[in-house]
Amino acid sequence: MRDEEVRAKHFREAEASFRLEGMDARDDEFYQAVKARVIAGEIDGDEMMRLLLEDAKSRFKRIGTELAHAS
Repeated sequence: MRDEEVRAKHFREAEASFRLEGMDARDDEFYQAVKARVIAGEIDGDEMMRLLLEDAKSRFKRIGTELAHAS
């Protein structure tokens, strides 16, 4: 099995587990793009986590700002 196939298999297994817990990232375009970069070997898992954390912080900041203006 090639490295890309192994990485894709690991993602499928992890995502199946997450879906059982009620978390589903299939519609998250940013996550899917970063996942594709990991599977392709462009970035490693640490870089993926850094990018996803930055994205989550940005989303929460944006939501907080929107809620503050809605009050």
